[in-house]
Amino acid sequence: MPLGCEVLPNALPDPTLATPSRVEVIEAVGNATTYSLFFGFQIDDGDLPLLKDARLGPEAELALRVLDGERASVLVRGPVTRQRMSVVTGGEGSLLEVIGADATVALARESKMHVWPSTTDASAITELLGAAGLVPQVTLPTTVT
Repeated sequence: MPLGCEVLPNALPDPTLATPSRVEVIEAVGNATTYSLFFGFQIDDGDLPLLKDARLGPEAELALRVLDGERASVLVRGPVTRQRMSVVTGGEGSLLEVIGADATVALARESKMHVWPSTTDASAITELLGAAGLVPQVTLPTTVT
């Protein structure tokens, strides 16, 4: 686990994925958790191979895992939202920044309206979050008093 952080495309280890030279995770109240991965690269035969790697491209699903004592914990998991590149003449020292966010960025892309005439709040929230691949880790009340 270089840098103490492992990048997992589609939440699975992939030893063929390039290792970032730097990883940043930003958490802020009321905002999505975001991540930035910085990859140094060389220009190979006039091409930019990291830009063609679909595992780092737009909408690719990445997870960042770190060791937390004896167990591994995922800091953030979600889609790549953009890339930023700095190219240095000659190629050496060029940098690709892969930027993404947690699953809430995908939830914010659309508004949905749905009526649950006979269900509990807990069931409705579980259904909404389940559609986004999230599982609530709290017990919600079944009624409001």
